[in-house]
Amino acid sequence: MEKRSDGLSKIIIKYIIIVFTLILTSLCVLAIISLIIFSKKDVKPANYVEQKVEAWIDSCKEKGAIEVESFPENADYIWKKNDGKLIESSEDAANNRGLLRFIEGYEKYQIGQAIKGNNVYTILKDDNSVIFIHYVIGYKYEYLVLIIMVLVIVLDVMVPTILLIKRIKKAIIQVSEYALAIDSDDLNTSIEKTDITELNNVIAAVDEMKEGLVTNLNERWKEQQEQKRQMAQIAHDLKTPLTIIRGNADLLLENESDEEKIESAQAIINNSERIARSILEILEKDKQQGGVHE
Repeated sequence: MEKRSDGLSKIIIKYIIIVFTLILTSLCVLAIISLIIFSKKDVKPANYVEQKVEAWIDSCKEKGAIEVESFPENADYIWKKNDGKLIESSEDAANNRGLLRFIEGYEKYQIGQAIKGNNVYTILKDDNSVIFIHYVIGYKYEYLVLIIMVLVIVLDVMVPTILLIKRIKKAIIQVSEYALAIDSDDLNTSIEKTDITELNNVIAAVDEMKEGLVTNLNERWKEQQEQKRQMAQIAHDLKTPLTIIRGNADLLLENESDEEKIESAQAIINNSERIARSILEILEKDKQQGGVHE
């Protein structure tokens, strides 16, 4: 049964559809999982800390005093007197660079609120002091979810891409090895069809070229064999009359006393021997090369 093949354009379209389907499916699954997780009662809303901070600020304003004892968790603060002296700060506030820069901006330009991405910076003042507050708006594990989402999308793209590359590479190597075998004069080699139409067209063209080359080589071999046979036949046909000529010249040489005729007979003998040697060389060469002669 002939192997089914697809064109490169069709393969690319299938690849795009597979990748798009995988990404869409992954996003839907992640969205459903996120909804399930974030819909649980123990998962706080994205603005949970903001609500707590605003409620604390409102409470302090109503009481007319800053009460850090009830300051919300998951938020930082630095409490200073109006003259800049530190009164108190939360545990990690000293390492909060964003909060420190906000304080510097407030002291220089009296900027009382700033928002940078998910980070919110604000202040609360009383008569003698000001407290600088920092909190983050967002879910606790939102960055983890985003990282997982990115990794899943990368995998959705990488896996089909690797499989596609392997498929194309395998077919190309197969055709390349076939071409190298033919280049090494192995005209008996053959190859199975790949699953890529364009490469199968290349294989078909190479097969056609190989068949033409084999035909030409066979015809050339037949022509060479025919030439050898003819040369051997010519040499054989010349050998008999030369023997007769040599024999008659020997008889003339034995029965002749005229010096001029003896010289002519000797010339005939010498030339016939030279021709005979040439014929023997032709026959020997033909024999060594596999020629046929009677």
